[in-house]
Amino acid sequence: MAVTSGQQRILLEEVGLWEERDQQWMSNPSFPYDSVVDMIAYMRKTPNMKWALNMMVVDENGSTTMPQSYAHWWCHSRKVFPKKWISKYATIEKWSPSCILFFPDKIIINDSDVIAMLKTWIDMIRLDIRLYNDEGYRKGMPRLTKDQTIEMVEEARDVDDGPTRMDTLAFIIEECTSIFSERGWLQGMAYWQEYVNTI
Repeated sequence: MAVTSGQQRILLEEVGLWEERDQQWMSNPSFPYDSVVDMIAYMRKTPNMKWALNMMVVDENGSTTMPQSYAHWWCHSRKVFPKKWISKYATIEKWSPSCILFFPDKIIINDSDVIAMLKTWIDMIRLDIRLYNDEGYRKGMPRLTKDQTIEMVEEARDVDDGPTRMDTLAFIIEECTSIFSERGWLQGMAYWQEYVNTI
């Protein structure tokens, strides 16, 4: 999932050189600081800010190895850690604890690991659907719960009135879509949609 050569990118360590632009944006009285969604929407409709949606920021040495648009990175870091330039994305944060359990031998978990885990779950469910006609809970399989989380089935059990395997599949696909969307990585989203179309 590399950034293509035609897409502009900067390394996270270079962003500190852009403080003048940061000060311009921060002094804009019309800029909506109440939510990331509002900030991104404002940038989309403001001609001299649209470039920031196409410029990708890459942190090659940290836990955020997947590209993110400068706009999304700036807005998320401003909202969460305004003085440290650290962006946090809700969907990645949500699945990181599960990823630590899924990859117990890894010392550091990054964003790409979360995608790898979710893709693996998708492949497991697809295989289970091909092999079995029933909705029974098989040991070691990911399954959506009624409270919209994923459990790894510890003991095989019979069918109940809970979410189906297709419900689980749709939920995981939507979670992955959110990961690409909330960081503004359009090429990543295109890659993901292409993958989803093969399911």
